[in-house]
Amino acid sequence: MKYWRQQAYPVMLVIGTFADEEERSRGKNKLEFADVRWMEISSVLKRLSADGTKPVKQIEFKGERLDMSSVRRWRDRILAEGSQTGN
Repeated sequence: MKYWRQQAYPVMLVIGTFADEEERSRGKNKLEFADVRWMEISSVLKRLSADGTKPVKQIEFKGERLDMSSVRRWRDRILAEGSQTGN
């Protein structure tokens, strides 16, 4: 966790879930994710660890769907932060 807290850029936790057995039996031979969600965890780890002074054993995953609109929101957020700091 210390490694992730010290990164210069946001750290994203990505979780994919597979389709259930019924969905897979509809003829798809390839195993695909039915849903993929992601969540920025850098700030969560910083907050839960009291800036590194307490160990963090788990976090509550509140991920948003990983799709084009969520990627664009993150891109816009990062670009806005960079312009505010002069980067």
